[in-house]
Amino acid sequence: MFLSPGFTEFRSTSQIYLFLECLNSAKSTNTSWKPADAQSLLEALVNPPNGLLRLAECMRQPSKPGAIENWSFIRGTLPVLQYMSSDWVVKSIIKHSVNALYGILHNNFKQVQSTLETFIPRMISRRAFREVGVAAEVSGLDVFTSIFVMFVQYTQCYKDALQVNMGMRELVEKLAGWFYEWESSLESSTTPFDDSCRNLAPSMRRFKLAEVRKRVESLLSVVNHTQIVVTRQIAPQITETSRGTAAFRREALLAGLHREYQGPGELRSSGPLHDNDKVSIQDIRIPPTQDELLCQLAPYLPGSILGAPHQYTATSIQRLLDIQFRLLREELVAPVRSAVQLVSRDLAEPRHVKTRLSEILQKRGGLYRASGQDSVMFNLFTNVELDTFAADRQGCSVGLTMDPPPRKSSSKKRLMNGGLVALLSKTGSNGIEVFLGTISSNDDELERFARASERGSIRVSFFDPKIELRIARQVHENRGPQKDSTYFLLEAPLLYESVRPFLLGLQTQSEELAFADYLRHHIDTEYLSNHPAVPPLYAQQPGFSFQLKSLLRPCAAIGSLQLDATNPSSITRVRRELQESSHLDKSQAEAVVDTLTREISLIQGPPGTGKSYTGVQIINILVQNGVTPIVLMALTNHALDHMLESVLDKVTQNIVRIGSRSANERVSKHLLKDMARNSREHKNAIGSKFKAMKEAERAMEDVLTAMREERVAVQDMSEVIIEDCPGHYESLLAPPRWIDALYTQSTTQSGWELSGGGGPTAGKLEYWHNSMDIRWLTPPKAKVKQRKNLVNRNRYAIDDDEGNTSEEGT
Repeated sequence: MFLSPGFTEFRSTSQIYLFLECLNSAKSTNTSWKPADAQSLLEALVNPPNGLLRLAECMRQPSKPGAIENWSFIRGTLPVLQYMSSDWVVKSIIKHSVNALYGILHNNFKQVQSTLETFIPRMISRRAFREVGVAAEVSGLDVFTSIFVMFVQYTQCYKDALQVNMGMRELVEKLAGWFYEWESSLESSTTPFDDSCRNLAPSMRRFKLAEVRKRVESLLSVVNHTQIVVTRQIAPQITETSRGTAAFRREALLAGLHREYQGPGELRSSGPLHDNDKVSIQDIRIPPTQDELLCQLAPYLPGSILGAPHQYTATSIQRLLDIQFRLLREELVAPVRSAVQLVSRDLAEPRHVKTRLSEILQKRGGLYRASGQDSVMFNLFTNVELDTFAADRQGCSVGLTMDPPPRKSSSKKRLMNGGLVALLSKTGSNGIEVFLGTISSNDDELERFARASERGSIRVSFFDPKIELRIARQVHENRGPQKDSTYFLLEAPLLYESVRPFLLGLQTQSEELAFADYLRHHIDTEYLSNHPAVPPLYAQQPGFSFQLKSLLRPCAAIGSLQLDATNPSSITRVRRELQESSHLDKSQAEAVVDTLTREISLIQGPPGTGKSYTGVQIINILVQNGVTPIVLMALTNHALDHMLESVLDKVTQNIVRIGSRSANERVSKHLLKDMARNSREHKNAIGSKFKAMKEAERAMEDVLTAMREERVAVQDMSEVIIEDCPGHYESLLAPPRWIDALYTQSTTQSGWELSGGGGPTAGKLEYWHNSMDIRWLTPPKAKVKQRKNLVNRNRYAIDDDEGNTSEEGT
């Protein structure tokens, strides 16, 4: 009812509470809800956006005049926070729907801030999360967990959250203060907090509070890391006792790094290198810009060794993410930048100078091999012409017609779908223009292009819409390409889509980075040695233990074996029992125990020592103890299929193989795409999504068709004027009498015909669009006799009355 198109707004707070009560039933603890149902609900809230409008009303309702006193935080605000922070939203793979949902918070942040700053202090001072007249009572665990999870997710969805909503940092600090006050009052004997959390066992309460505390510290770090004062760090000194050849070399290296250090973006002494040189990696565009590709100065690359200068502190997660992002992105950008600069350098040479580019132009394309110390090689395609653009399920793409690659250099690896390409444009004496994009042609189209004898076509989706607008203008004006324009297409040697997801992940990662404590830099070089790996979070939960009886031999004296990963004596006992009573050897037993009691472990050994066998036993233990789902990854498809076949034999049939390159017949029956295609739950969803995709594709095609038209249709023109200039539209329908008379005379007596159709209204619009009234008011231009060359003109020529020239005979 609340999501139907006919429902426009809530008429009372009772309707709001009823809507949120229904929404709050969608949680993982509710056994009547399946994950597929939860994802369907999320999409129903977003598409069409009726659900978003209702949630926005819930957020704004307390801010309405006189509504705050009659508003229930527990019934009206907390359910929204709980849903937005639920696992089914936070862990959803439908990221565009999650972003749309958090867009409500982004656009209504001030209202949410006002509500939290009003109700949370009231409940803290009341020493209970309850309200007068509301029977429901909640725990501070639910309140603070929902709030901090929601805000962490918000900062990941919207990179500019702190810049747009300036009060967020202050709000988070207040919330953290209220949490610490609530946490300390739970153990207070003088002013205790009346909370159900106090009824938990002490070990369970400490465990749950520690989880919330981590989220608080993580969010505080996120909102405060932008305030870090960036300074040039002082190189660490080498002590006398550690001095040696290696120490002196390291000292000299660090001294050189500090001496030559130039920070990124505005931190550089002479300013940013180019328009994509930023201090924060969140502000860097992953595909390089034209200014960046043509920049001759060396890019900023931070040192990844301890003591190297950097804009963030040595042990911060931001420093780790910054270094990894910039170094990985340089692997993507460097080959393209070198290729563009090599072609640009050749184009700048005079025509009589023989260059590598001129040789390739004579061959109509080929492999460009840089001379000298540059080891850059890339494919270059010549005689490129811009075709029209089209819209399909992958978005807008531009057609490029060009010379096919030479037969002897053709390869299956050339021009793959999703590959990065650069279109270089040179017009007259102007500078070079660079447009980057990815190939959107499918494999069949690329194969036809490779086999073409004369000219072939491919389609490219460009990052910069400027090239698309250029083609649209070219088509709209019904003219061909500029004759003095030259286009080249070069192929980047690195597959863009193989790097982009990792760069995007580094940009959106936060303080909750997995295994961050093991990955970040530590000033103490012995830190990891002195701080052994802790058990996994699920194994730290009070009361949890592993049941290892599946590892015992049938003839073992014991019938059960429990492992408490947090109890040293239990770990020691299990090690001994496994060596004596299991079918594992000593090293395998040690590997199993170490893996189960540490959140990160490495099992290594020469071939034939039972690494795969040990891995299967560990997977079996995890599955039997309910620690699922489990992700298996391998360097090769063969290794993964071999492991999965062992899992099918000895552990479970409930597996999903991701990817389509499985050569194993048994494993191929568990491919994700086949299981989704044959699943009843997903058939309807896939069908509806395909239908929506086709409708969007047709709508995009209609827009492109309209852009290709030389004249704007009268109906489209009428709709735009009515929406943007309704007053002007009324004056067009009722023009001054003299214009109305001219219009009538033009259409009846002078034979002027309407081409737009649509009746008198359309005729008047087109009459106005053609400026017929202004033409009537404009006086005719005086005829000016053109002066001709006196040398070539017959001085005895006579001009007649019509301005024509004739000559008298002699």
